Amino acid sequence: MSELNYVCPYCGKPVGKDNVLFWEKSKTQYTDRIRGEFLRRHGVIVPDGFKFPRVYYRVSETNVIRADETGFPTMLEDHVGNAIAPADLDKAVKTGQSDNFDDDFDSDGFDDGSESRAEKMDRTLHNIPLRACPHCHCELPQLFGALKTYHVAMFGGRAAGKTAYLVNLFQQLTAQLSENNLGSVTLEKESAGFLDPMINDYEQTGTTRPTPAEGGLLPILCHYKNGNDEAFITFYDIAGEGTNDPAYMANHEGIKNCEALMLMIDPNMFVGGAFATAWYANHLSGMDRYGEGGDCCRDPLDKFLTEAGSLCHEYSDKIRYIICVVTKMDMLLEAHQKYFAAGDIEITKDIGNAHFDGVNLQTLRRVHDNIGLYMQKNYHIDLKQKILDAFGSDMRVNLLGVSTSTLSRGEGGSFKFEPRSAAVDRKHRIIEPFLIVLMRFGLIDAKKADDSNPGNYIKVRFNDKNVIHESASQQSEPEQVKKEVKRGLFGWRKNK
Repeated sequence: MSELNYVCPYCGKPVGKDNVLFWEKSKTQYTDRIRGEFLRRHGVIVPDGFKFPRVYYRVSETNVIRADETGFPTMLEDHVGNAIAPADLDKAVKTGQSDNFDDDFDSDGFDDGSESRAEKMDRTLHNIPLRACPHCHCELPQLFGALKTYHVAMFGGRAAGKTAYLVNLFQQLTAQLSENNLGSVTLEKESAGFLDPMINDYEQTGTTRPTPAEGGLLPILCHYKNGNDEAFITFYDIAGEGTNDPAYMANHEGIKNCEALMLMIDPNMFVGGAFATAWYANHLSGMDRYGEGGDCCRDPLDKFLTEAGSLCHEYSDKIRYIICVVTKMDMLLEAHQKYFAAGDIEITKDIGNAHFDGVNLQTLRRVHDNIGLYMQKNYHIDLKQKILDAFGSDMRVNLLGVSTSTLSRGEGGSFKFEPRSAAVDRKHRIIEPFLIVLMRFGLIDAKKADDSNPGNYIKVRFNDKNVIHESASQQSEPEQVKKEVKRGLFGWRKNK
C-alpha cells in the first residue's frame, strides 16, 4: 500500500501505526483544544470551550487486536481505566510526559455511575474500533488506509459561489448518481458534520451563507463506490482569501498531492457584477442566495488565474486536470437569453440521462464549445488558452457551467431559472464537474459514439490520461435529434 494512504485527509499530516489515536464516546464532555481549534479554523461551528463527548486511547504492544496487511492498527481491546482525557493527551504530546488524568476527567461519564472508579478500571475489556488523527483529532474513515484517496483542489475567489456549489452538489449527488446508474457516494463523518447542517439550513431558508474560515473550508471527504470501483475523494479549499498560511499549505500532503483542480469562475468577473444586479432585480425571492446583499466575485480574470496558477505551482504541482466551472450560469443565461434561447443549445438543458451508465464525451464537448464560443464572442477571451497559459500547456482542461437554481421551460423554447432549495429541485448541471473527477480518476466509464453502430456508444476507461480499455455498450441512448446547422453565435435551427 502507498504511504499516502496513511495521511490524514483533513490536516494532511502522516499518521503512523504507533501514534494513531483510538477514541470512544463518553457521557461527559471534555475540552479538546486541538480538535476544536482545527475545526473552527476551517469554518465549522464548534461548542464554546471546545468541549466534545469523547476520550482517547493510545496504541500499545498489548491492546491491538486487529490490523491491516501492513500492520496498521484497526481495532483496540482496552478498558476505561486506560482512557485519556483530551487535555491530558495534549499535555503528554507537548511535554513528552506520561498521561495523567486531570481534574476534569470523570470515568463515571461512561455509564450510569453505579460502579466505582476501581471497579471500572478492572472491568472486562471492550473493543474500540474508532480512530482519530493524532495531529488534528479529526475522525478517520473506517477504511482509512485500505482505499486509495484521490485529491481535488478547489480554487475560487471570494463570493464566487464555491460554498453554494458544494452545498447543492451534495444535496443532489446521491439522487442524480442513482438516476444515471453511476454508483453512490457517502460523506465521511467530519465532512457530513460540516455540510449537513448547511444543507438543512439551505433547504429551510433558501440561503447559503458565506463560510468564514481562516484556513480554507474543512476538506470535504466522500466515499465513492460503483461496483468494484471504490475510493475516497477529498476536496480541498485553497482559496487565496481563506488560506494565508504558507507553512500549512506547504506541509499539507493532501494539497501537495492534488491531481485535479476545480477552478470556480463567477461570470460576474467579466461584467463587474452586472449579472448579479440584474438577477436580484428579477428574482427578489432569491436575494442572498449566493451571500449577503447579492454578493458576487468581481476579481479580474487575469488576476484570478495568475493567483490560482501561482498557488498551484507552489503547493500543488501534481495537478494534471483542470475542471473550469463557470458558476451562476442562471445569471449569465438569463441576461443573454437572446444568444441561448434560439435553438437546442446543450448548456441550456438539464443533463437528463445523457450520462446514463457513463460520462457522455459528446455532451461534454458541446458544453465546452458553448462556453468557449460565448466567451470568445462576447469578451474576446479564449478561456481555455488563458487557463493553459496560467497552469501549463500539458493540462487537460474541461469547461463546464453550473447553477444552483432550477431550470424551467416556457413557450417557444424560452427558459428561466428559479431559486428553489428543496431536495427534489434539480440544480442545473450540478453534478457534471464531479462526474469528470470520477472519469479522470478512472472510477467510471466514459462513452463515445460508435460510428459503426449509430445509436450505440463505446465505453472507455481513462487512467493517467490513457484509455485503459474500450468495450461496446449495449445501452442505447434516446433517439438523437436530426443534425443541426449553426446560425450566428448561438442560433440553431433543425434541418427540414
